[in-house]
Amino acid sequence: MIFIKSALYGYAGAALAGTAIAVFGLMFGFAEKAIIGAAAPAGIAAGLFGFGLPWARQALASARRDPT
Repeated sequence: MIFIKSALYGYAGAALAGTAIAVFGLMFGFAEKAIIGAAAPAGIAAGLFGFGLPWARQALASARRDPT
Protein backbone atom coordinates (compact mmCIF):
# COMPACT_ATOMS: atom_id res chain seq x y z
CA MET A 1 0.00 0.00 0.00
CA ILE A 2 2.80 2.42 0.83
CA PHE A 3 4.41 1.83 -2.57
CA ILE A 4 1.15 2.75 -4.32
CA LYS A 5 0.91 5.94 -2.26
CA SER A 6 4.53 6.73 -3.10
CA ALA A 7 3.96 6.24 -6.80
CA LEU A 8 0.80 8.38 -6.78
CA TYR A 9 2.40 11.18 -4.76
CA GLY A 10 5.48 11.10 -6.98
CA TYR A 11 3.45 11.27 -10.18
CA ALA A 12 1.21 14.01 -8.80
CA GLY A 13 4.17 16.05 -7.59
CA ALA A 14 5.94 15.82 -10.93
CA ALA A 15 2.83 16.67 -12.93
CA LEU A 16 1.79 19.57 -10.72
CA ALA A 17 5.25 21.11 -10.54
CA GLY A 18 5.77 20.89 -14.28
CA THR A 19 2.32 22.29 -14.98
CA ALA A 20 2.73 25.16 -12.52
CA ILE A 21 6.03 26.22 -14.06
CA ALA A 22 4.58 25.95 -17.56
CA VAL A 23 1.59 28.12 -16.64
CA PHE A 24 3.74 30.79 -15.00
CA GLY A 25 6.22 30.70 -17.87
CA LEU A 26 3.47 31.22 -20.43
CA MET A 27 1.92 34.01 -18.36
CA PHE A 28 5.21 35.91 -18.30
CA GLY A 29 5.95 35.21 -21.97
CA PHE A 30 9.06 33.07 -21.63
CA ALA A 31 10.28 31.03 -24.58
CA GLU A 32 9.06 27.45 -24.84
CA LYS A 33 12.57 26.01 -24.54
CA ALA A 34 13.16 28.02 -21.37
CA ILE A 35 9.92 26.72 -19.88
CA ILE A 36 10.81 23.14 -20.74
CA GLY A 37 14.30 23.62 -19.34
CA ALA A 38 12.88 24.82 -16.02
CA ALA A 39 9.86 22.52 -15.77
CA ALA A 40 11.70 19.24 -16.29
CA PRO A 41 14.12 19.49 -13.32
CA ALA A 42 11.42 20.95 -11.08
CA GLY A 43 9.10 18.10 -12.00
CA ILE A 44 11.79 15.55 -11.25
CA ALA A 45 12.59 17.12 -7.87
CA ALA A 46 8.94 17.38 -6.85
CA GLY A 47 8.32 13.83 -8.03
CA LEU A 48 11.18 12.48 -5.93
CA PHE A 49 9.97 14.43 -2.92
CA GLY A 50 6.44 13.12 -3.41
CA PHE A 51 7.73 9.57 -3.83
CA GLY A 52 9.68 9.75 -0.56
CA LEU A 53 6.98 11.45 1.48
CA PRO A 54 5.05 8.32 2.63
CA TRP A 55 8.30 6.57 3.54
CA ALA A 56 9.45 9.57 5.58
CA ARG A 57 6.11 9.77 7.37
CA GLN A 58 6.32 6.11 8.33
CA ALA A 59 9.92 6.47 9.52
CA LEU A 60 9.08 9.53 11.62
CA ALA A 61 6.05 7.82 13.13
CA SER A 62 8.10 4.78 14.16
CA ALA A 63 10.87 7.00 15.55
CA ARG A 64 8.38 8.87 17.71
CA ARG A 65 6.94 5.63 19.10
CA ASP A 66 10.32 4.18 20.08
CA PRO A 67 12.28 6.64 22.26
CA THR A 68 15.48 4.54 22.26
